[in-house]
Amino acid sequence: MGEDAWKAANAVSDARDKIDGPEDKDQGIRVDGKANIVPSTPDAIAFTRTPQEVLRIVYLTDQKGVSKGGFYPNGMNGTLKST
Repeated sequence: MGEDAWKAANAVSDARDKIDGPEDKDQGIRVDGKANIVPSTPDAIAFTRTPQEVLRIVYLTDQKGVSKGGFYPNGMNGTLKST
């Protein structure tokens, strides 16, 4: 799908990165004009996220203490369910 698809995928990556927390843990599918097949550190170590960082992404918030919203408007069940 060309350039538009690259831009859209990188925009999703940028959005995730804004809400997951203060660290830059997300990479788009193109970095510095080159394909980025496996997002990782310069040492090829895959990025990890805490449960709270994942919940910020699925709840679409950067706030602490949130327990519902975004993709889960009624929240999630289980032990870890708030940001």
